[in-house]
Amino acid sequence: MRQSPNSNRATNEPLSAAAHQVSVCRAGRTTRRRTPGRRGDRRGVLTILLVMFLVVLVLLAALVLKWSYLVLLQRSMKQRSDLIALAATAALLDEDQLCDAETQPAGDQSDDVAEAFEIANRYRRLNNCLVPHGGTLEGGDIQLSVGHLADVAGGGPVRFRPHLDSRIPLNTIRVACLKDSAGPNPAASLTRGAASEATSAVDTASFESTAVAAHSQATLDNLVVGFCPTRRSPSPLVPLAVGRDAWHEARCGDGNHNGIAERELRLAISAGQNKSQAKSNSQLVAFDHSSSSMELCRTQLLTGVAPEDLADSRGELGPATEQMPLSLTAVKIPNATAAQALAKCFNEVAASRDPRRAFCLYGSAQPGNGQVSVVGFIAAVVVGAEVDDDQLVVTVEPCYLIHPTLWTAGLDSPPQPEPNLYLHKLRLTR
Repeated sequence: MRQSPNSNRATNEPLSAAAHQVSVCRAGRTTRRRTPGRRGDRRGVLTILLVMFLVVLVLLAALVLKWSYLVLLQRSMKQRSDLIALAATAALLDEDQLCDAETQPAGDQSDDVAEAFEIANRYRRLNNCLVPHGGTLEGGDIQLSVGHLADVAGGGPVRFRPHLDSRIPLNTIRVACLKDSAGPNPAASLTRGAASEATSAVDTASFESTAVAAHSQATLDNLVVGFCPTRRSPSPLVPLAVGRDAWHEARCGDGNHNGIAERELRLAISAGQNKSQAKSNSQLVAFDHSSSSMELCRTQLLTGVAPEDLADSRGELGPATEQMPLSLTAVKIPNATAAQALAKCFNEVAASRDPRRAFCLYGSAQPGNGQVSVVGFIAAVVVGAEVDDDQLVVTVEPCYLIHPTLWTAGLDSPPQPEPNLYLHKLRLTR
């Protein structure tokens, strides 16, 4: 019996479907119909986003590098302006005031201002050799101004007086550094494309340039009440106190012909016969409130006073003012041999590279109980020393002394200091 083709096709179709299913199961996998356009499109979008992210990342890296350069440039300019201010302010000290008494009014300081400006330009040129070309400071990049600043250490509002009155001594220099067009503004590179066409040319020019500025201000603080030596920086203080009245009266001529009168400091020798016609006007003192040995006095004369040489556990000597005098123990020179040793040390200081030293100043009436009441401090250049009969004679010349170990206070503080003509401390007040 013949079968029709349609019936044979019907019986073969289920067999082919079953065979196909068996072959798929044997292969251990199943097949799905792939939807065209899904995964291919997704990969393209991620590639575009990755490229955009990399572009933004590169721009941000350029911005960070440029901004870091500007920050480092500003920090370098600040350090250089501080150095220039500190170096130039010391030149404001008026040498003419040393030619007369301590109460000599301030005179014409135009020569001191010119010297300070010259020192500032010299330090500017020296520092330009140590920085890259883009960070150098030209003459037009610095502005200097001088004035007076009172009560630097008072803690209250600090007011700067420009140089308007010649009767007020100058003690402060302001340094303003401005570097124009240090480079293209990094923010402009990112936003230039988004800027509107209506933006004016002036706004675009100001936006395209970067200006780096730095300001410094240094002041000579002369409200001295004592000393605070450190181990690295001893105080150049001599264990010798000078009578206040004798300091203004014991003039002995002008050996180096500079217009500044020298002083003779006379110290009595205990074993002497009082043959000298001149009266002693000075006294050795002990900073640790004990009868110090001559060896310690010679060491302090040559190397300065260290913190361990002071009686105060904090390493402070002071305050010593008219309202709050400092009591120190008097030390006697035992014999002529000790006086000769001291004279030798004074002559070594006079021949050294820096013969400037600070001295204590005691009141007009010295107590007779072995104590000396110190009311202030002065500074002088050691010229020489010798033993004259029963006295040690030390010749000094008044000078200015700037030192970081000076202890200064405000005008309204309990010590109530008075301005010191000779001793100064350099301070950055801005």
